[in-house]
Amino acid sequence: MKYLLLIGILLTPFIISAQIIGAVINDADGYTNIREKASIKSSIVGTLKESDIFDYNGDDWYNDSLWIAIHLNSSFTQSRNAKGKSGYIHRSRLKPIERITDEVQIDTLKKSSVTFKNDSIYIEIKTVGISYEEAVELSGGNILGVDQGVGDPRCRIYDIEVKINDQIVEVPKNSFKDLYNINLDKVSVKTWKSQLIIVMSNGSYSGFYEASWIFKENKFLNRFLCFGP
Repeated sequence: MKYLLLIGILLTPFIISAQIIGAVINDADGYTNIREKASIKSSIVGTLKESDIFDYNGDDWYNDSLWIAIHLNSSFTQSRNAKGKSGYIHRSRLKPIERITDEVQIDTLKKSSVTFKNDSIYIEIKTVGISYEEAVELSGGNILGVDQGVGDPRCRIYDIEVKINDQIVEVPKNSFKDLYNINLDKVSVKTWKSQLIIVMSNGSYSGFYEASWIFKENKFLNRFLCFGP
């Protein structure tokens, strides 16, 4: 079986929550139009693909609004103000990751690693401790996972191992070496339309963040960050 793999980690300037803030599209066409305003008559300002993970406005969703405000950050960005795609998509085209019920069960959870597996999938995420000074040197001072740049980064991701049907899928180190303050006990793995989504909530307060690694047909595609409202 082939899977599109998305590995996710969460960011919001508000108090830490177990709630996942990322979403994917739910569209048979494989893409969804982004409208400038909350109307089908509004101009199209971009598109979202099945391989995109993006922030969505939880208030719009939980208030049952027909149009949901979204933002897709540029891939491999670390800035909350980085360029990306913003606008509205119709409610019927959005699937909050937290609403996806099919999951791959956790196998082991240790202080510095977590594994998930089933008959065809094996995932292991490893961390290593790091000091604030080391994190500053590695990140250039922009440390993901700490509150307003001040705090203990605690640890960083050391390695991500992914196997699908016993085939090793390479995850580039530059797609996770800049992530800190990792919470291995806040990881879940979900399956959605032949996609595999790994979601990990890290950081604290304004350092809370979500990153997503995306694979398709046993190949790495991209990484995205979600920063929340």
